[in-house]
Amino acid sequence: MPKKRFIAYLAVFSCLLITTGCVQKGTKLPKPGPDQTQNNEKTYKGRVLAKSVQQKKQKTLTLSIRKNNKSQTITLPFTLQTKGIGHAVKGRYIIVNTKKNDGVFTVTEIIPDFSGLMAGVQEISINDVQKKLYTKKNFALIDTRSHLAF
Repeated sequence: MPKKRFIAYLAVFSCLLITTGCVQKGTKLPKPGPDQTQNNEKTYKGRVLAKSVQQKKQKTLTLSIRKNNKSQTITLPFTLQTKGIGHAVKGRYIIVNTKKNDGVFTVTEIIPDFSGLMAGVQEISINDVQKKLYTKKNFALIDTRSHLAF
């Protein structure tokens, strides 16, 4: 008898849950905050302070970045698959793209930051250099890349 009574109570309770639900109508569920969203990629722009490439230790890149008008120092790990690692030379300004792997942001690509070029200095493409060479116009070409960049 108690087993039949328990099944009857369980059936009635299940019907009530199915018809009315657990949450009352009009109840708003909380929206995910910024810490709950999945942000797997970040981009940093800053000056290279150091680059460690020791074999036994983890390869890291230390940058000085500006955040909220304050200078901050961040250290990011990189791997052998990181593109453009030659652009990471102490004192140079770079743009760093990172991706989250196992909960840690790892550098995936390093791009030189040309926003700080002096007046009269401009970036030039390979096609423009070829055109200037073929037309035999006088010009000065200065390669400012580090020896590690090429």
